[in-house]
Amino acid sequence: WGVRTPEWHLVEWPKWRGEALYYLPNDPWEMNNVASSNRAKIKELKNLGKNSVKTKSSPLKNLTSIDDTE
Repeated sequence: WGVRTPEWHLVEWPKWRGEALYYLPNDPWEMNNVASSNRAKIKELKNLGKNSVKTKSSPLKNLTSIDDTE
């Protein structure tokens, strides 16, 4: 699953417990994974994704949970 904002793109692979975070203004081609130095941003984006799933207006409203690897 993933979360995208105008500045950030978080991708998470729960099966492999891996994640990638890209800062899009400096890396529009998503070549530089900055996850290891931005743990707070990852947590913020995960919460954003979880809250989006809970809202009725979300296209992901049929999902019941997101695996939290922390």
